[in-house]
Amino acid sequence: MTRKKAARAMLFIAAGVALVLGGLLVYVFLFDTASLPCDSVVCDLSCWVTQRRPSDKCMYGECFCLY
Repeated sequence: MTRKKAARAMLFIAAGVALVLGGLLVYVFLFDTASLPCDSVVCDLSCWVTQRRPSDKCMYGECFCLY
């Protein structure tokens, strides 16, 4: 395998890994807010993006958005 082909293969592998990790982050950020820490900017931002409001109190230390 030439260096050019090896570099291209590594680029495709890196792009695939980045795509999978990015998808997981989007899933957690938008749909699985309970895994986010409460009283954090990330929790507030996640609730704002999904057009919900963050709860005033923490529920078991997890992010909780009200509809």
